[in-house]
Amino acid sequence: MESAESNQLGPGVPSRYQRFRIWDIGEWEGLGVETSGTNKPQWYSDPQTQQIWLFKTHGTDANKLHGKAWAEKVVYEVGQLLGLPCVETHLAVHQGTFGSISKNYEEPGWEAKNGSVLISADIPSFAPRDKEREHHNLDVIQRVLTGIKAPRGSSKHLLNAFDTFAGFLVLDALTASGDRHVENWAVLEGPNGVSFLAPSWDHGNSLGFQLDDEQKQEELTKGIENWAAHGMARKFEGGRTLQLTSLALEALSRATIQGRNYWLGRVLGLKESDLRGTIDRVPTMSELERKFVFEVIVANKGRLLDDYAK
Repeated sequence: MESAESNQLGPGVPSRYQRFRIWDIGEWEGLGVETSGTNKPQWYSDPQTQQIWLFKTHGTDANKLHGKAWAEKVVYEVGQLLGLPCVETHLAVHQGTFGSISKNYEEPGWEAKNGSVLISADIPSFAPRDKEREHHNLDVIQRVLTGIKAPRGSSKHLLNAFDTFAGFLVLDALTASGDRHVENWAVLEGPNGVSFLAPSWDHGNSLGFQLDDEQKQEELTKGIENWAAHGMARKFEGGRTLQLTSLALEALSRATIQGRNYWLGRVLGLKESDLRGTIDRVPTMSELERKFVFEVIVANKGRLLDDYAK
């Protein structure tokens, strides 16, 4: 496999050639800081395409910075294998600083309203920063997404926004992503009055990125199933005692039959060879990291399907 250094390409190369490259955005135009994110991510414009991207350095600790970047990329690619609408994401470097970039999903004339705004409109007393996550639950989410369409370009099997949101939770469960908080999903309202669920984004808090090599090896030696079973939906009401897999299955039970069958079919059809091949193509990951990530996703796939069959 090519080294990270030999993978770097300039900003004018078509996206299909850069899918598993490290994007060099050192010459891109800076557009300012994203105030809603942590670690002050920066917006940049690609001078060749005028597309706008958000660059995240993922913190200050070198190892965690590195891990969170590849976690963003791996989860995006797993989303592609599942057929899930996700914000396009790549590894990137800006003047020596490593991180990831995600394409801006908003469009001129469209308004993005995140879950906090939507729930507040439905429940005026809603407190987005409440540590108990009160009202951020499937009952409320399904209600505020009523009448909203699936993201543009979604499979015909996804009939509405909640079908797709259930898919978001399936992806979270597979990748041990516990950061689907109230501001990490949104609806796009168009000028013609039609509203769509926004694609999934912000996947860095996943796949045990924060574990060091010794911890990863220890969990692999003990058997990854035990570690995977501790993935909790902490950003949802009652989520401290609710496994990510259980939340995903509850969402699937509420989806349309077409949506439920679509996601279960995609999970069942997730081939280990495709998964391994995808992970192996992500630059900068060590062999231990690749093995750990692969084992986590395979274990969570088994848990999802086994629990569904019960």
